[in-house]
Amino acid sequence: MIKMDEIVITGIGIISACGIGKEAFWKNCLEGRNGIAPVRSFDTSGYSSHLGAEARDFNPKEFMPPLKYRRMSRVSRLAVAASIEALKDAALEITPQSAPSIGAIIGTGYGSTGQTDEFFVGLLKEGPEGANPGLFPDTVPNAPASQVSIYHGIQ
Repeated sequence: MIKMDEIVITGIGIISACGIGKEAFWKNCLEGRNGIAPVRSFDTSGYSSHLGAEARDFNPKEFMPPLKYRRMSRVSRLAVAASIEALKDAALEITPQSAPSIGAIIGTGYGSTGQTDEFFVGLLKEGPEGANPGLFPDTVPNAPASQVSIYHGIQ
């Protein structure tokens, strides 16, 4: 029996440059693939390094409907997809009875830097009227964990 003060990891969800899903990730690790390649998601010409580990094969449509992901930042989409994979791996179903005892914790220092940058560039260039209020929720580091909680209805 699980005590109320225990934390239990029951499933694994991986969305990474080394593979989407735990099987693909593990296979690539065993084959020595690291997922590092030239960065394509932004211009790196101003930087000394042009390499990164982007999850290029990630398509949010494979995990959730567009109405769910279209207002999420990329980092939140990645987090939600990983949570879907982890729940599937754990064979865990979230019910109204279990939702209050389930939480989402995601270790991140930034959240979505793309939306944060876009929000503050608008604010600095045009003042408060230039800041897109739809972007603000993604400027906080806990946005991915919040999106995971909202998506699954956990509390």
